[in-house]
Amino acid sequence: MKNYFKLFISSLVLLSCIREPLVVPEPISEGITLEQYLANLTNPSKGLECGNVVDYIPASGSILDNGRVDRQDFIFWSFAWPKNKDASHYELYVIGEKATIPVINRYVYMNCYADYSEGAYITNYNRLNWSWKVRPIVNGVPGEWSEVIYFDVEPLDTDPPSGG
Repeated sequence: MKNYFKLFISSLVLLSCIREPLVVPEPISEGITLEQYLANLTNPSKGLECGNVVDYIPASGSILDNGRVDRQDFIFWSFAWPKNKDASHYELYVIGEKATIPVINRYVYMNCYADYSEGAYITNYNRLNWSWKVRPIVNGVPGEWSEVIYFDVEPLDTDPPSGG
């Protein structure tokens, strides 16, 4: 079984900024892959609630996970923001300063999102000055974007191989 330590730590960081408990899917077991677990986190039909998030997570100045050149690790990023009671869903946008295409540009149905990329990595050349923003969609109309939040990605090969 893969090393899920980073997933656990990322979950704790997310939970530390939430004032209400999360209702989460069943724990990862031998019968479910990490990809399936993360799909449960972002699937509105599963009944997940993100809770009363009071801050934007990650905050400006945060350092997010990176992978390894040997592809023996995964990248796990999680985002959360204050809930808009009128929003049917949100648009989340994440891009690196030197990028022309965002790594995340999607609609999500809760005020949190987890992204898992197995075998991926971000080169040291591209690891600084990333940004993310989110906006509510109310009655089909996009609202105002949040303030842009800046973060960096940890240096390549910081984490040990995940194993497998």
